[in-house]
Amino acid sequence: MFETFKSRVYLILGIEFLVILAGGFVIGLPSVAIGLGALLINAVCIEHVFRVQEQDNKKRIYSITRILGNDAKDAFNFGEVGIVTYDDKGQVTWMSDLFYERKVVDVNKNLGHQLSGLIPLLQGEVDTLEIKIKDRWYRVIRKEKAEILFFKDITELKQLQQQMEDDSLVLGFINVDNLEEAIQYVDEHKATQITGTIRQSIMDWAKEYNMILRRYRNDRYMMVMNEANYVNVVNDRFKILDTIRHDAAKLDVAITLSMSFARGTSDIMALDEMAFEALELAQSRGGDQVVYKKYGSDPVFFGGTTEAFEKRSRVRVRVIAQTLRDLINESSNVIIVGHQNADFDCVGSALCMSAIVRSYHKECAIVLRSGGVEEKLSLALEKYDKELSERHVFVSEEEALESLGENTLVIAVDHHILSQSNGKDIVSNAKKVVIIDHHRRGMDLIPNSILLYIESSASSTSELALELVYYQQTYIDISEIEATLMLTGVLIDTNRFRNHTGTRTFEVAASLKKMGANLQEADEMLKDNYEEFLMKQMAMRNLQMLGQGVVISAMDEMHKTPSRAILSQVADHILSVKDVEAAFVIGQTADGKTCISARSKGNVNCQVLMEVFQGGGHFSAAAAQIPNQTVKEVNDRLIEAIHKYFSEEGINNESDFTK
Repeated sequence: MFETFKSRVYLILGIEFLVILAGGFVIGLPSVAIGLGALLINAVCIEHVFRVQEQDNKKRIYSITRILGNDAKDAFNFGEVGIVTYDDKGQVTWMSDLFYERKVVDVNKNLGHQLSGLIPLLQGEVDTLEIKIKDRWYRVIRKEKAEILFFKDITELKQLQQQMEDDSLVLGFINVDNLEEAIQYVDEHKATQITGTIRQSIMDWAKEYNMILRRYRNDRYMMVMNEANYVNVVNDRFKILDTIRHDAAKLDVAITLSMSFARGTSDIMALDEMAFEALELAQSRGGDQVVYKKYGSDPVFFGGTTEAFEKRSRVRVRVIAQTLRDLINESSNVIIVGHQNADFDCVGSALCMSAIVRSYHKECAIVLRSGGVEEKLSLALEKYDKELSERHVFVSEEEALESLGENTLVIAVDHHILSQSNGKDIVSNAKKVVIIDHHRRGMDLIPNSILLYIESSASSTSELALELVYYQQTYIDISEIEATLMLTGVLIDTNRFRNHTGTRTFEVAASLKKMGANLQEADEMLKDNYEEFLMKQMAMRNLQMLGQGVVISAMDEMHKTPSRAILSQVADHILSVKDVEAAFVIGQTADGKTCISARSKGNVNCQVLMEVFQGGGHFSAAAAQIPNQTVKEVNDRLIEAIHKYFSEEGINNESDFTK
């Protein structure tokens, strides 16, 4: 208020000055000189009065003793509590001695302009907040229905909190992927060299970051460190992953690391469980990566720059098959669900699982009449509807829900993420769920999973499903049509055995051929009509070269609605071009979603890039569906994600691990 008064007085003096000058033209210059002299004397006197008044104000303003007495003043100073009052315009009208000594704010100036961090408090959005002022932290409280703020100095508390956080416990595990396989068939000297080199690199890395490292298995270690050291590990982007890759290349072995970290709680048992679950997640996603979990938060990922190796054993397949048999026998009925917009692999594996269930004389239904199917698959199912309907029961999600009981077993094939299921309500309400999938594991796992069979090294879910047939105790009848549909799924997912193909894939293909799979019929089902052929040619003319062997085709200007199968086929075709390492095809499908189909030759992690769009898949083949965004918007986001992927020497830092 005093500053406003001063401004008005100075304004009046200015007006008087102008009036005197204007009057000089009428009454003459001598009168003007006299008037200006009087005005100057007046101004000097007024300025003197203002100075005296300001000094008096300071004595009055900065003395809390007058208001609260010496004891209260000493108490506030001892507790490092500052008080500030302000008027309805936000101008500081008074502050306590502590703030005067520390020169925190200035009187008669707007408080919000001086400390912008207080604006939410001044506007009543919050009742308390913490703010840093001149290297000190304060907790600020606004007195209700009063224009007064209390500042409590919490600098020491903040320092203690930071120290406690830096000293908090972080627990982790390291698994040396494929170590046993690497030394299994080599001589003792070579095996010792391999294990010694890898072990020494891990121990040197642990020593560098001041962590405790204990090996409790030939290929597994436990790590114990504090938060401060963990942050240093994160800032260096887990460079041990690169070190082991480099060592493995020199030794000519396929060895990588899977790592996990757990933090955010003092409960050591909870940390152990979190770290172990995170390690399993890292391995199920193919290894060569870090999975980190903070207590109460979702897991996040780092790395994953190499393809998963085929390492599932026949023993594990037999154990899974026997467990599945027991679960089927113990259930009242079985419901099989696939993913939305089902493809050949999804339906082929569902038919195989249905054949297994029928062999144990249990009621079985496949959810296929809701959730959508791809166009070519729809034509095939229509063609073979009579034969398939005689052997299998196809229902909608609503119909399946009516048969869902306490003892119902639900088998989810070709997916493991809840949001992708064509029977979300079924898997959400089921008490027992079995998951059989070949995609690299992501978050949002289907709940109540009592048997998890996710093998990212497999070419397809049809491959996994057929291997389970071999270890059943009953005869499994798979018809020629079913075998053909399964083989078609394998052909699509491997791009006709060009990608993601192992020895087990060819064994499964041979078995399907023995069961009567018709390769010519499979090829016929995959043929394009004229419109699809033309659409593919147009897409091939609309390519963007991004460097690093990455190509994007955005099908935006064609005024067409390609199917997801078309997108994936274009991506596969682009990948056949020399020097192309990865291909991404974007288009808006008939349901209004903008979809991406991603393919790579094994040097670019498609799954990581598609997870940016809440999609998923394999290392070398993945996809995403993005609602409410145009092709151009998705294209721009994809380019940004690709640049980020390649920005740090080929290592993809997918998450901010310090949050």
